[in-house]
Amino acid sequence: MQIKPVRDEFVVAGDLTFHYVKWGEQGSPIIGIHGLTANAYCFQAFADELATYHQFYVYDLRGRGDSDKPAKGYSVPIHAADLAKLIDILGLERPVLVGHSLGALIGLYFAAHYPEKLSKLVLIDAGAPLPWSTPEEQPAWLTTSISRLGSSVPSFEEYTQRLKVAPFLGPYWNEYVQLYFEHDVRRNSDGSVASKCYREGVLEEGITKPGQKNNGLKCRYPLYCYELARVCFLKMTNCCQSKRQQRLSVRSKTVVTSIFLR
Repeated sequence: MQIKPVRDEFVVAGDLTFHYVKWGEQGSPIIGIHGLTANAYCFQAFADELATYHQFYVYDLRGRGDSDKPAKGYSVPIHAADLAKLIDILGLERPVLVGHSLGALIGLYFAAHYPEKLSKLVLIDAGAPLPWSTPEEQPAWLTTSISRLGSSVPSFEEYTQRLKVAPFLGPYWNEYVQLYFEHDVRRNSDGSVASKCYREGVLEEGITKPGQKNNGLKCRYPLYCYELARVCFLKMTNCCQSKRQQRLSVRSKTVVTSIFLR
């Protein structure tokens, strides 16, 4: 059963207002960092498992969901700086970070540059250089994810039907995917819907390798994930050697949806 957040609020961090949700009212804090075109509710299934013993926070990245969408200013370092401000404003003491896809890259960068602000780092479905070099070579799931941005669809029903056609998504559609896409869209007065994700922000961040162009925009951050991972894991290993290791166990329902919820 999907549990409801105990908070669904907005907070000002720097010059922007961020939307965040919180599940659970006791225990050590965990922060979820979502993927490229996603929103906070991609972590609902995690929340169902974690909220009994933890305070689980997830926020919409700048340009996503209900957070502010500045015209410019999108990169992994900028996202990491946003996260540092949010941790301070929410008064969290060295939370565990759980990053998925782009969120994992943000987590790696954050751990290397703000090591005093987290206790542990969990990476999901990311952490190495991307295996393609041009938009034409990128996988179908990423093309589909980005192509839905920036255009309206006559109804939410048609919006979801188009998505269900995808062989990597339709067969696995469930209540969690449905909830995720309900929070993905902005509903217009005429009944049409459009993704809340700011397409130009995604393109500014870049999905290609350093120095290569994507739709006329250069990638603003290097995907030096191997070096980041090395630095990060060395630091985290030193921090955790004297502590009892814990395992986060989440039901398999989250696995089949992780391919698309970026």
